[in-house]
Amino acid sequence: MPTPGVRPSRVQDLVLSIFDGLHVKRAVALANAAFGALVGAQLAVATIGRALAIATNRNSKHAIKQVDRLFSNAGVNVWELFAFLGPVRGGPATGDHGGAGLD
Repeated sequence: MPTPGVRPSRVQDLVLSIFDGLHVKRAVALANAAFGALVGAQLAVATIGRALAIATNRNSKHAIKQVDRLFSNAGVNVWELFAFLGPVRGGPATGDHGGAGLD
């Protein structure tokens, strides 16, 4: 799997800035899952976890478990997370990631 053009720390910084009111560990787990999804280009829990493990040189068992726990955590309400995205969603379709800051 090729190394992505986006570094995990950039995704984490972006997620932490967007989800300001979210518990820090949950935001970090969300950033890791997002990074795994970017690298793996799929939205299956195991695929995201394996891609995260490969991209960050971690044990795949632990990365898959982290992603699985994030998605099964009752304290993480997906619909509430969308409220945080209001200020960054949309934007021009010019290849600049819609203002998401991942350049």
